[in-house]
This record gives sequence, structure tokens and C-alpha cells, in this order.
Amino acid sequence: MLRESRSVTRHNVSAGELALPACTIHLVAVQVPLSSIRRGRIHTFEVRGRPIIVFWARDRLVVASEICPHIGGPLGEARLEDDGCALRCPWHGYKYDTASGAVLENPNERFVQKRLQTAYASYRPAQPTFKLNLLPFEIKDGMVCL
Repeated sequence: MLRESRSVTRHNVSAGELALPACTIHLVAVQVPLSSIRRGRIHTFEVRGRPIIVFWARDRLVVASEICPHIGGPLGEARLEDDGCALRCPWHGYKYDTASGAVLENPNERFVQKRLQTAYASYRPAQPTFKLNLLPFEIKDGMVCL
């Protein structure tokens, strides 16, 4: 599978590093200026020791775990599709709905169907039970509070 080559924006910030107004005193680990989240790009942050991604999906912001729920691929290197409403993992090509986290496309279905020339040609794999791990956030005073 060919992958688009592009740079990945990684941000290593810790609580209090950005001296800006607090959103929720006990829960906020990182605050990021909303204006710094560019459309069409996946931004990667580390929050409380865990990698997360932040990006735009049309007119809404999405915050999710950077770890693909399939086998742990780096979603910071994923491809945004459908104006950010879908995210495709760079390792195995699973496509996720960025509003619900549901799997939109299982790449194994195409693979299996192209290779089955037997009585099992009508086989359809079960729908995956894993989902993209969407995370809570809030926007306050022009800051994304993670």
C-alpha cells in the first residue's frame, strides 16, 4: 500500500507550559490555542503521558487517542478523508468515523473478497467491535483544554 509522505506535527507540552487561563482547574492537563489547530492536519500531543491527536472535521474539533484500536498504529500519521469526517490508519487501512469512532471500512473485506474463488466467496467478516477512542475536551477563551 502506498502512503502519502508528509510531515507530522508533534507537540510535547506539559501542564502549565502554556501560561493561559485555566479551563477546569483539576482536569486540564494541557491547553492549546484553538487558532494553532490547522485544518486538514493532524496535531499530536502528549497528555498525562498518553499520545492524543487533535484535528478538524468540517466545523467541529476532534480529540482522540493516537493509538489505533486495531493493532496500535500511529494515528498521528493517519490520513484525513471526507474533510476530516473520516480517519484512515496508516498501518492496515481501517477507516474510522470521527464523530462516533465506528469503523466505516474494514480493509480485510476487500482483500478477502478479491482472493476467494471457492464456495466461501460470499463470506463477509464480522463487523469489528473496536472503535476509535474519542476523548472529551472543552473550548474556553479560545483555548482547547485537553
